[in-house]
Amino acid sequence: MEDSKTQDIDIINNSNNNNFNDDNVFNQSSKNDTIDMEEEAVGADIKVETVKFPSALKYLYAFEAFERYAYFGIRTIMMLYMIKFYGFSDHLATTINHVFQGIGYFLPVILGGCIADGKLGRYKTHLIFCLVYCIGFIFLILSTTTMIVGHSKSRWALYVGLLFIAFGSGGVKPIIPTMMGDQVEKKDKSRMVDKIYSLFFFIISVAVLATTITAPLIRSSVSYQVAFAMCFSSFFLAIASFMSGSNQFKKRQVTNSVLLTSIGIIGNGISESIKYLVGRPSSLGHINYQGHWLDRTKAKYQENDVESVKLCLNVFTIFIPFIFQRALPELSNTRWILQAESMNRQFGNHLISSDHIQAISCFLFLISIPFCEYLIDRPLKRRGIKFNPLKKMGVGIFISILAYIMCIILQLYIDKRPPYSVSFFLQVPQLFVLSLSEVFISIPALQFAYENSPATHKSVVMSAWLVCISLGNMFIVVVIQLSHLKQWLEYLDFVIITLVFGIIFIILAYRFKPPNSTLTHYKPNQTKNNNNKEKEKEKENENYQVKKDKVVIDQQTQIDMEMEMNTTTIPLYDDQ
Repeated sequence: MEDSKTQDIDIINNSNNNNFNDDNVFNQSSKNDTIDMEEEAVGADIKVETVKFPSALKYLYAFEAFERYAYFGIRTIMMLYMIKFYGFSDHLATTINHVFQGIGYFLPVILGGCIADGKLGRYKTHLIFCLVYCIGFIFLILSTTTMIVGHSKSRWALYVGLLFIAFGSGGVKPIIPTMMGDQVEKKDKSRMVDKIYSLFFFIISVAVLATTITAPLIRSSVSYQVAFAMCFSSFFLAIASFMSGSNQFKKRQVTNSVLLTSIGIIGNGISESIKYLVGRPSSLGHINYQGHWLDRTKAKYQENDVESVKLCLNVFTIFIPFIFQRALPELSNTRWILQAESMNRQFGNHLISSDHIQAISCFLFLISIPFCEYLIDRPLKRRGIKFNPLKKMGVGIFISILAYIMCIILQLYIDKRPPYSVSFFLQVPQLFVLSLSEVFISIPALQFAYENSPATHKSVVMSAWLVCISLGNMFIVVVIQLSHLKQWLEYLDFVIITLVFGIIFIILAYRFKPPNSTLTHYKPNQTKNNNNKEKEKEKENENYQVKKDKVVIDQQTQIDMEMEMNTTTIPLYDDQ
């Protein structure tokens, strides 16, 4: 019997050893698989240099070029259209212009995040808002027709047109960049994605430069109606380009909206925090609490989703000061046009249009990019000085303040001189400095948002930058409606407010801690794979325990049978 027990123990130990060895084999195979995957990724990176862009991208590039040409064509001449055609005051025209831009930049978060990603899909959503866009163009063209608006020039067609264009542009704005990423076969081909988006921004810059030159020329030489019709024709070509690539687009399946999940987590976090303050905390929520007010939501939502939202809020906090800084470049599209309108714009025998200021600004922005790259970034890198995105953004804030200080000095000089006696070209230095600040802010801001946001929420975080632009426009509206100061004093208000929030940004940037890379590189299917592995491991343990119990039961049964035979057979033989 002792030999039998010893054999039983040996069987159990062997099972443990086998299980341990199996785990080693599994781990070793996992390592081999990881090595193979890394080798494939390295190979993929090497091949990216020779891989051609997906064929569908040319249709998306064409759409973006024609659409940006149409949108910025309207934006370029809108200020003078409202003042000279409709007789708006400078304050009213500025207010309407910034409300229009604010709506257009705010809607991408709601419309692009909820409808395109979580409801209809990107392709259908894009076509619907293109239709809305077209309706806006029709009303805008009608607003130039006396037969429609009457000799008193009723403003209803203008307001309806701007509202529809704001909704349409807001709906399509985030979809094209996302669809471009969808066309790439493997998401780990970072070099290819970088090239795609670099070309994307270059095409936008060229389109904006072209329309800021041609739209004012057509407006001044022909009419506003023809200028708007030209923009509408460009947008019609954009739709035709997009629909031409319908059969070649890779259309991703509709998934649950990350934005809606994030809103739910924040709402639940606020609710749980209120319950805790009034003395009725949720038992499950309180157990998960680890110092952050969103921790209590882990009882209802997945931990990775909650941690991702916490990272998003960290980036949003960094962006708060830029709500006020973004007012400076946005204000240059309206107030600086009015400043140019009061200056001498004669260049030889040609009179330069005041709305051509945006073309000059766009051209200076394009030349500022290599200027910063070769004269600032590369020399600092050679000296081993780290110039990360947060440092660039901080420098950019104070460069934009410098641009407006130059603007104030110029405005004081204009006020002391006879009308139209100050040369228009004195605006060029402040335009260049402001363009330089945009290179230090806009590009690093997107880089910072991408690097410090969770992989599942990158589109939401990138859209937050557009919200900053939107709120910056609304901030301009509030200041203009409340101040009614001289122009140079209005500029000074914006400088002081931006200076205060620039200092706040430095404090926030100093305290910012980079997130854990496991979340910034987290992929949605990782949780599923990890859960599957855990379930498989649990199943193996259960099977092993069943086998172990079965061995013990069989052994005990055999022992009982032997003992029974020994006790029952002997008396029978005695009776005989």
